[in-house]
Amino acid sequence: MTISPTFDIGDRESLLALLRGARDIADGIEGASFAFSGDVASEASEQEAINADVFYPSIISLVILLVLFFFSFHNLRAIMFATIALVAGIVLDLGFAAVAVGELNMITSSFGALLVGLGIDFGIHIAIRYEMIRKSNSSPEDAMAETFGVIVLPVAIGAVTTSIAFYSLCFSQTVGFR
Repeated sequence: MTISPTFDIGDRESLLALLRGARDIADGIEGASFAFSGDVASEASEQEAINADVFYPSIISLVILLVLFFFSFHNLRAIMFATIALVAGIVLDLGFAAVAVGELNMITSSFGALLVGLGIDFGIHIAIRYEMIRKSNSSPEDAMAETFGVIVLPVAIGAVTTSIAFYSLCFSQTVGFR
């Protein structure tokens, strides 16, 4: 027997309610075995996985990153500023995704952990260079000026190449990447 929904398969809440209801009915029938397959079941399973796992990888990545920072940097302010910039960037990214796409899918929901790793690179370069220059007894103002004088071009090149890599996903046939 085939049962199809009367609503759009993109309506995730209705989709989850349909599958939960079907599972409840199937569980109530003794002596029979039921399997759910096809687009409806696949989409519902994907949404359940997103709901369960969307933030955990990002939080775990951020916690591991903070532990590494704590043992790697002597200046706790460097950790704080780099982390604030990183979290602000991720929040802006998720806000943009919510406005532009309207919902997260399996692909876009995994970007949080990816952005933790990629987004912190620039902050690490700046923090390390600043600490190196400060150790040579430069004033904080001179160290910051020299840090940005030296690091701007390499960080800008890294940002441009990373942006190009992400924007190349616009040409993907997978809707989640576009």
